[in-house]
Amino acid sequence: MNFKQLAILIFLSIGIFLSSIVVQLAISAECTILNADFYSSFVQKHNLCNIPQNFVLLTIKNNTRELDEKTYQSLIKATSSTFSEDWTQEQVSGLISNLLAYLKNTSDELDLRIDFREQKSQFISQMLPVLPQAAEDDIINRVLIVNIAENLSTSAGIPDYVDIRYTSLVTDSGILTYIDTARTYYPYSKYLPFLMFALFFLSVLFLYKISDCLKSTGYALAASGLTVIVFVSYISGVLDSGITSQLSSYDELLAITGNNPKILASIFKNSILTVSNKIAIVCCLAGISLSIVGIFAAKIQGKSRKISQQS
Repeated sequence: MNFKQLAILIFLSIGIFLSSIVVQLAISAECTILNADFYSSFVQKHNLCNIPQNFVLLTIKNNTRELDEKTYQSLIKATSSTFSEDWTQEQVSGLISNLLAYLKNTSDELDLRIDFREQKSQFISQMLPVLPQAAEDDIINRVLIVNIAENLSTSAGIPDYVDIRYTSLVTDSGILTYIDTARTYYPYSKYLPFLMFALFFLSVLFLYKISDCLKSTGYALAASGLTVIVFVSYISGVLDSGITSQLSSYDELLAITGNNPKILASIFKNSILTVSNKIAIVCCLAGISLSIVGIFAAKIQGKSRKISQQS
């Protein structure tokens, strides 16, 4: 192999190396942040279906501080019945579907609203049987209880909608900017890395012997896998610092989520990076396997060449 051929092979191998890195990251994204099942599994695994209940209870607590304990317990029972886990899962699925549709350019509007209007009506209905009875006359008692329930619902301050786009956590972190950037480049990142990898690989396969193709591709894949593992280790520390700085002032999130928000964010981050690491390890093993096969193929070709020359 002359210098020119070697230079072209190195160039193509670098192309395989770089495109392989992007392919690994693209596969990781499709398996995690662009996969609705990933979010649903995370919500169920960490019991986050009580977030709407905790949000409403926190709102009630902030707006009805002078309620007696018995009435407050009635509100808790009504809240638990109204904002059920099934309702929460439905809302979470809707939010995730809307977010992913926007990211993948199948929707032009980012709709992250949670509609509480129906729940407000149910909330009043659920409070009626649990509120303490205030009169012996059934008609008077019914009217009085309904008025109490309506007043409590109003004083609780439950909104008609909650738009997650305008919550302080989202606006302060600037996450919408990242979402818009990801949306812009998603059509290119979805297929281009795979096409580039195939182009470089087929070029090597066409220009060089099969043994050289397998070896160079194997070395490039193994190197790219190791690079992704190192990159994931580095980015993990950067994200941990970002999580700490962004969530340091959100004490109310602890009451809403029922868990430490920093821990939840770290677990979510680790779930994504773990998938990336697994894909990188598979890529490393595939690269090592290809390089070993290429080495054996080169030896077999060398022996065949010697035999043909002798004969």
